[in-house]
Amino acid sequence: MALVMEHVGREEMQQVAIEEWMAASPIYSLRMQRALGFGGDGVDTICKNLQLDIGAPHEFMDFRFRIDDERHGEFWLAHCGALMDVEPMGEHFVHGMCHTIEDPTFDATAAATNPLAAIRPIHRPPRVPAGRTPHCRWRIDIVADGAAVTAHMHQAVVERSLAATAHLEIPDGTADEDGLADYSGAFDPDFRLEGLSHRALVIALQEVALQSHLLLRALLLSVDRRLGPDVVASLTPRLVAGWAGLTAQRLSDAFDLTANPDGLATMLALHPMLAPRA
Repeated sequence: MALVMEHVGREEMQQVAIEEWMAASPIYSLRMQRALGFGGDGVDTICKNLQLDIGAPHEFMDFRFRIDDERHGEFWLAHCGALMDVEPMGEHFVHGMCHTIEDPTFDATAAATNPLAAIRPIHRPPRVPAGRTPHCRWRIDIVADGAAVTAHMHQAVVERSLAATAHLEIPDGTADEDGLADYSGAFDPDFRLEGLSHRALVIALQEVALQSHLLLRALLLSVDRRLGPDVVASLTPRLVAGWAGLTAQRLSDAFDLTANPDGLATMLALHPMLAPRA
């Protein structure tokens, strides 16, 4: 979004962000459901998708959940790293993220499971009083007589992409692997990726990597429509170089790759910008 703001103002940047998420998240939400064997049209499925969404990375975004029944529930952020990043930028940016962007994009993500789902705030930033916790709290309600969410026009274009239709390699696994073989069981409010079996974890991480590519595809469609192909051509390598470099540094630190003679090869094997291999 910083690179988008080289060409447009804050308000139009927010619309680009909305289009990016609305066009991609319904697609990858359904992919993750198929990949990990869960589904249905209830609040529990919506919450499972939020737990497996690249937009809600564990530790950086500490989502907590409560399911009341099949049609009603809540989630709240005990900690929101995105808010910590944006608060120093001022109230306009906080309102833009926590109101302007989140209102349509939360609903679009939920609509993949049930188009009559509505995600509405109980409270959210700007924080009053200052330092309020949890950082925000939201209700999820499936409203029988509510208005169905309308898909963004770019969603159909993203759905036809090679990324959206990719069949991922399913690793071999054994019945005695530790951890969950999928997420077909009951919703677990304390779910973490570490709770999956090795095979299921590999599947989930391939899908998470693909989510990033789908979001990039949707972002570039929005930029192209507003600013044209020349801006897309100049923006894309700068975006990818930034993500790739930061991610490479994190991987190097996490796995001490500089001390490993095969560190570069390991880096390339692990890097999500080069995943999924299929």
